[in-house]
Amino acid sequence: MNRIFMVIGPDVRQRWPESKEAGSGLWYDLAAHILDQVLQLFGQPKSIFADIAMIRPQAETVDYFHVCLNYPTLKVVLHPTTIAAAESPIYLLHAMEGSYVKYGLDPQEECLKAGQLPTVKDWGKDSHDGNVTLSQNGELIVKPLETKPGNYRVIIG
Repeated sequence: MNRIFMVIGPDVRQRWPESKEAGSGLWYDLAAHILDQVLQLFGQPKSIFADIAMIRPQAETVDYFHVCLNYPTLKVVLHPTTIAAAESPIYLLHAMEGSYVKYGLDPQEECLKAGQLPTVKDWGKDSHDGNVTLSQNGELIVKPLETKPGNYRVIIG
C-alpha cells in the first residue's frame, strides 16, 4: 500500500507549516496523521525505514519523506512531497489479484474552512471515488468504488 500526499509547489511559502517553528514541516505536521492511519489498519510493523529531508533550496523544515513500513506479508510506503508537479494518488494499493487507486484529499478540512458544520447533509461526502482494477480470467476489469463519507466526530468526539 502506498499512502501518498502532495503539497504542490516548489516555492516555500510564508506560513506556519513551512517555517522553522516547532512542529512544522511534513514530518511533524503530516506524518503523525498518516502513520496513525497505517497503525490503525495494520498494527505495528516489523521494521521501518525512513528517508526524511529538506529538498527545496529555500526550505526551512522537512518538505519530503519516504517511509517504508514492513509487515510479514505487506509493505506500506508513505511518500509526501512538496515538489510534485503532477497529481499522485492519495492511496495506491496493489495485491495479487487487483489494485485500488484513489485520488483527492478527504474533503472534511475544506468543509470546516468554508464554515460548514459536520451536521450538514452530505458532510464528508467525497467527490473523488476510487477505482478497483481486478484480474478476472486473464482480463483486467476496472470498477469505481464509492468513497464513504468521512466523519471527524467519530475520531475527535
